[in-house]
Amino acid sequence: MNPSFPPLHAAAGSLPLEQATLVPAAETLAATRKLTPEQRKCLLAEAHQWLKQGIAQYRQGQYTPALAILQQSLQAYHSLAHHSGEGKVLLTLASLYYQLADYLWSMDYARQSLNMARRIDDRHLSQQALSYLGNSYRHLGELKKALDYMTQSLVLARDLGDAPAEMRSLNNLAIIHRMQGQHAQAASLYEASLSLAKGLRDRTTQEQVLRNLGNAHQAMGNVYRAIDDYDQLLQLACSQANTASDLRLSLWVLRNLINACQTLEDHPRTIGYLQQRLAIVRRLGDTRTEEQTLDGLANSYRAIGDSTRALDYLEQRLQVLIQMKDMPLQRQVFETFRQVCLMAGALKRLAPYQRIFSDFSP
Repeated sequence: MNPSFPPLHAAAGSLPLEQATLVPAAETLAATRKLTPEQRKCLLAEAHQWLKQGIAQYRQGQYTPALAILQQSLQAYHSLAHHSGEGKVLLTLASLYYQLADYLWSMDYARQSLNMARRIDDRHLSQQALSYLGNSYRHLGELKKALDYMTQSLVLARDLGDAPAEMRSLNNLAIIHRMQGQHAQAASLYEASLSLAKGLRDRTTQEQVLRNLGNAHQAMGNVYRAIDDYDQLLQLACSQANTASDLRLSLWVLRNLINACQTLEDHPRTIGYLQQRLAIVRRLGDTRTEEQTLDGLANSYRAIGDSTRALDYLEQRLQVLIQMKDMPLQRQVFETFRQVCLMAGALKRLAPYQRIFSDFSP
């Protein structure tokens, strides 16, 4: 009889914290003991293949078939007393449930994997299991336990000389400190993680850590440091802005940079970032964000007394709103445009819009 396993989409709060270790039935164990050496060799080969297939299905997002075949692999390894294979399957199951945000089940499998890793003195497996335990406890809001497990994960990664694992543990540990409101400690850990990511040339992790580091500095009121972090992130995002996802990341970074520069009333830098944002939203065809960006440019140029360029961007904004057929906002922007034209003595620029806004007179 096969062991049962949890539903993939069960609510996290509905599952007990501890679950029994999955083991084959007594009759299955007895049958396994009667296998010939050749039969045991074949079963071990099947267990390896099931694990490999389960991981492939998991990576493709085929979670239900992945779970079923991983359970087969787990049962086979356990029957053969193959502790290394069993530990790897348990860790894969922890990862699968973590991906599905079923953190209670992820913790249970990670704990079983950790016990097995310690039994066979597999320190790399222990480090990974500790990481899943720390992250799962963090998601469940149990920050004291999360901190304990993630600290153990970091210490073990350093002992092993595993730079990628150390880099991830530092970032995850920083997240826990930030959730506790300890932004300075978080920033220090993020910087250590970033240093490793640069050394490893891990662009994806650099992006993640720079985003987190910028947020931490902003939370502490270190606006100049936050700008530096976000600017580094922007350079990374723009270096390979080939997909809509890359462009959206650039927009997120630019929004934070623009807000930070506006806080400092640094109008020249604000204008520079707004112009970069304008080029991206036009490439994406995002007319609403284009209109908002043109508004920001017009206001920034007015703030530095450049009415000519302010009028240029006001007029571009008005034209976008006419295309969008946003009549209420069109009328508001036209009134601003009209007033700036009057102050700048640029009445000729009003002529093309007189028919559209005939109830306004210069």
